[in-house]
Amino acid sequence: MSTEFVVEVPGGSLSGRRGDPTPDCRAPAGPLIVALHGGSYSAVYFDVPGFSLLDRAAEAGCTAIALDRPGYRSSTLPEYGESLFEANIAALDAGIAELWRTEPSDAAGVVLLGHSIGGALALLLAAGGTSWPLLGVAVSGVALDVPPTGPAYEEEGPAPVRVDIPDEVRTAAMFGPPGSYDPDAPQRASVANQPVVYAEVAEMNARWSELGPEAYRRIAVPVQVRLGEHDVVWEQGAAELERVRRSLVAAPRVDVARVPAAGHSIDFHRTGAAHQDAQIAFALACASA
Repeated sequence: MSTEFVVEVPGGSLSGRRGDPTPDCRAPAGPLIVALHGGSYSAVYFDVPGFSLLDRAAEAGCTAIALDRPGYRSSTLPEYGESLFEANIAALDAGIAELWRTEPSDAAGVVLLGHSIGGALALLLAAGGTSWPLLGVAVSGVALDVPPTGPAYEEEGPAPVRVDIPDEVRTAAMFGPPGSYDPDAPQRASVANQPVVYAEVAEMNARWSELGPEAYRRIAVPVQVRLGEHDVVWEQGAAELERVRRSLVAAPRVDVARVPAAGHSIDFHRTGAAHQDAQIAFALACASA
């Protein structure tokens, strides 16, 4: 069972929840998994009953922490100039450093795990260097190109701080076709729903074509990338997967694949459990290496 926490960072705090294995189940010299949710969700994304990555990681002997990114739930939305991403990265780096400080001395290091915009931030953190030992990064729902017909969540008029995403729009963007998920999955997953921080979506749309390729090129730890077969937020065809794979020129180990029968939020689909098992196995492999 997960527990909630708040960690202090310069300029505010980060909230989150963590799942810890029982002492007799804990993997020796294992990874600390730190998960970053996407836009319009909170850290609960990784702890929805029946879809909980935190529970699965604990069962595998790993501590997994899901952070509320700045501006979500009780995490402070920092003041920022031209880039909210840079402010996010500074807060997340500081928060993870504090969490790492309290880990058992035999923990091997941190494996970042991110979904969607959280995945983009995980890649940027990994590319820029961290103040704590980074072992690897696993992302889902983030690639290089956004389909021209994909959802952009752009608003007309003055930019709001946050935007509520209607249920039907969220389901269309986050889920694959009927049959790829249980009929009640969108309702069950709704406990993780949050208004999206508008500035991060605008920055993603405006800057990722510049930031993304450079981030992929600079990462020097093992990388796992997963895209749902029916993702409508990102291009996810064979050509795009190959572009991502070839961008990871400095990573010592690369694992890029498409998850069948899944939309953007892979975790909530019928293939979600296998997807999470693969992420946890990747984290354990990073620690053992």
